[in-house]
Amino acid sequence: MKALTTSKTGYTIVPDLSDIDSVFRGVISSLLKNDMNTEDWLCVRLNISLLFMEIAKSVRLLEQNNVHYIKKIWLYIKHHFSQKITLDDISREIGYHKTYIASQFKKYTGKTIVQTINSMRCLLYTSPSPRDRSLS
Repeated sequence: MKALTTSKTGYTIVPDLSDIDSVFRGVISSLLKNDMNTEDWLCVRLNISLLFMEIAKSVRLLEQNNVHYIKKIWLYIKHHFSQKITLDDISREIGYHKTYIASQFKKYTGKTIVQTINSMRCLLYTSPSPRDRSLS
């Protein structure tokens, strides 16, 4: 089950962490044994490895889920760059808080949304049209 949580940048979806929790509980229960033999220690090492694998899987899924809206932002800009675009417009379309999408877009692309919109507009208005290229 996924949960919705708040942060300084808005709302975000937290993935199901029950697998991580159960593996972690296995590690703790193994460590609480009083007389541990070699097999018990191998079990603890295995559970710790499983714990890190589950954490890595959750991080990967979270990153994949978060990137989908970056693509949606790109598409929105691509389809509307000749019109006035505000962060509120994009926020309504994407379904995330404007501050959150602005910071995440910058994080994943290295440019702000405004820089991206302006770059697209500059390319459109400074590139020669196909007709102009055929005249050269």
